[in-house]
Amino acid sequence: MNLLISRKGGHQFRVVLFDEKTNTNVLQWPVKEVESLRLNKKEFNSVKLEARSIVPLNVGKASQVDHSIVEAFVQSGRTCITSRVYPTEDIGGATRLFLFNNATGAGVTATSVKIWEMSSALLHSSPVEQKV
Repeated sequence: MNLLISRKGGHQFRVVLFDEKTNTNVLQWPVKEVESLRLNKKEFNSVKLEARSIVPLNVGKASQVDHSIVEAFVQSGRTCITSRVYPTEDIGGATRLFLFNNATGAGVTATSVKIWEMSSALLHSSPVEQKV
């Protein structure tokens, strides 16, 4: 099933599936068209995050910084974390990315972290309904 989440200013498409492993959760992933927008990929494996730690990820020099949406799909799609990010500027390639663990007593390991540079999408506006 594909789900259209409509928000002011745009739409976000998701593939939504029932989780057959738990029989209680719903899994969500970006639609397949997003795959065609992926360019350069950085991957980090077995990143250990101790309690109250911040771990920098070396993703290279950012060529362009713009307002964007950051989405993380974790636990095999059982959890989606979405945040709007509005960086002001990339000064001399100083933009950086961090993983953090705010827990006070438990460490975690991110088994796989995949980050893509995304190409611009060609957007088609929806036809405006005309009142008769």
